[in-house]
Amino acid sequence: MGIFADNRGTLITRTNARGQFTVTVPDDQATTSIVVWREDVMGAGYLIDVANFRERPLIVAVERGARIEVYVVDTAGQPVVQAKLSCSTYGGTTNAGGVCWMGPFSRFSGGYLGVSADGYEDLRMQSIPVLSFPAQPLTVVLTPKPGFVRREPAKPASANGF
Repeated sequence: MGIFADNRGTLITRTNARGQFTVTVPDDQATTSIVVWREDVMGAGYLIDVANFRERPLIVAVERGARIEVYVVDTAGQPVVQAKLSCSTYGGTTNAGGVCWMGPFSRFSGGYLGVSADGYEDLRMQSIPVLSFPAQPLTVVLTPKPGFVRREPAKPASANGF
């Protein structure tokens, strides 16, 4: 598991096989910040009062997050390609089928999911019930903006021009 000094991804250490880690802090520094993160774990940031943990361990409890499949469609049920999705831990874009894997989300408190695409109203969902979607995708329906006309992709011409 990565231990970062800041939210920009500056890796300062990793946990060992027992989940333990050590962070060196200068003697004159009263506090330090760390972010605990791994792709399948809900990351957490901590501001640590160094004096409280120089002689005893800091115990950090993490939660393994859940990843969910998100299917983005328009009001006609057609996949929305290149829709941008974001949550507190990840961002992604839908593929040609309108699908994107998102997470990790907390298995218990969910989290938010933001979805946007050119020509559609932005959507933000709070408290995603991720335990409801372990075996099926979460389907998100985007509403076209007024005056937006969806363009169908051009069909490739056959070799003989028909």
